[in-house]
Amino acid sequence: MESDELDEMMKWEANIQPPTIDELRTYTKNIFGCKYIKYMYSKFKNECPTGRMRIANFKKMFGSYFPPCLDDAYVLRLFTAFANGKEEMTFKDLMESLALLYLPTPETNAVWTIRMIKGCDVETITEADLLAFVKSVFRLAMFEKSKENRTSDGGFQMIDTILQNVAIHRSHGTFKALDKHGNGYICKSDFVNFFQQNDSLDPVFMKPFVRLKIR
Repeated sequence: MESDELDEMMKWEANIQPPTIDELRTYTKNIFGCKYIKYMYSKFKNECPTGRMRIANFKKMFGSYFPPCLDDAYVLRLFTAFANGKEEMTFKDLMESLALLYLPTPETNAVWTIRMIKGCDVETITEADLLAFVKSVFRLAMFEKSKENRTSDGGFQMIDTILQNVAIHRSHGTFKALDKHGNGYICKSDFVNFFQQNDSLDPVFMKPFVRLKIR
């Protein structure tokens, strides 16, 4: 076996130790108490003994909290937002992401919104980035409606076309409203300014799809 392959295997198999509870409370701005952190770590450790969570583990641990309309593509988008663009996340990553959802300030809303659109913390979002996300949200709504109404394949395709056109129109309007300087991208500060005046960016960021609540 080549040395680089062995190094990669050792990296994968090595267990990751989480920060102390006090450190985690500091990282998460003391949002979570010691009891809750211990509870979440017990669930995390049971599902991810090595301390690394991948998407399959994420689905097992949180799948019961997902709305039934979520498809695999959207779950991957959600996982990527939690992992901040990585293919796996540690317990620290998980708790920091949960803290973003539990502390809805304009700044944390902006960070989470950008993660859901782009997959990681970046400073700017393009119209193409926003459109891809809006289409994914509208597609979830389409799947839900088609299941309720038992839509035929032909009807499904027609609804899909209509909703995709609506998504394009809505995305363009949203982007234009947020791109106040007309420079072709939305900055993180633009989202912060928006959330200082609004609770959410509806219907682009519909709460049942964007927010994962753990009780």
